[in-house]
Amino acid sequence: MRERALAMYGRIEAPVLVIHGDSDVCDPYSGGVEVAAATGGRLVSLAGCGHVPVGRYPVRVNLLIRELLDSIRAGDPEDLERSASLQRGSR
Repeated sequence: MRERALAMYGRIEAPVLVIHGDSDVCDPYSGGVEVAAATGGRLVSLAGCGHVPVGRYPVRVNLLIRELLDSIRAGDPEDLERSASLQRGSR
């Protein structure tokens, strides 16, 4: 099951931001690392944070999301390439 999920993550062509607490006991931190690696996405580790970082650090998470969107709007070549391929419908 895990290999299948990682293979599906690898097909994502949009920019990916993985925000993961390094003290998460529900979904181990290693899973966030794997998802970021499979998608080529950016991994942001929140030290001492457990499960559901958005509930524990909503402002920080929202700023990280805004930063990702701003990089896409600004034309970050890597993010722009993924967005363009997604809009073309290529998979």
